Amino acid sequence: MSGHKVPIEQRVISTAERLLAAQGHVSFLELLIALNWLSPNAEQAWRKGRIEFLAGDIRGGGGDLVLKLFQKWGAGKGLEQRKASYTRPGRTGSVQLHIFPPGNDDREALFRTVYVVASKKAVLEKKEAKPPQPVVFSIVRDSSGASTSYFFALGSPVGGGA
Repeated sequence: MSGHKVPIEQRVISTAERLLAAQGHVSFLELLIALNWLSPNAEQAWRKGRIEFLAGDIRGGGGDLVLKLFQKWGAGKGLEQRKASYTRPGRTGSVQLHIFPPGNDDREALFRTVYVVASKKAVLEKKEAKPPQPVVFSIVRDSSGASTSYFFALGSPVGGGA
């Protein structure tokens, strides 16, 4: 490796272009993960409710510069801008996930930015309208005290193991 660092603007643009080509849309959180400014493990923990707010796990000074470059790129490409809705299943239905603690509504809205190719808009809307699938984890013990774990999705066993 030559030690030459790629300028952040070039990294943001090339990464956003790659994500857009692959799926027809790109969210700011997907971009942060692809740039290694957000750990996929942190994002998954957040989606499962183990992390209340994702903001503390964003590297690189919180992503403000990347956000500005992302917005400039999306506007320059003429892409449709949308706001992502992040939810997870809860005991009483869907639970809204938050990137920032209360009082950061403007930043929250900006970090939910998604750019979509017009031809992929309907596909994305269908995907967003689908409610998260509830999953239940149950440990069943037999009379000897041995346990078996079962995962249930919509009432059907999906997997199990000791």
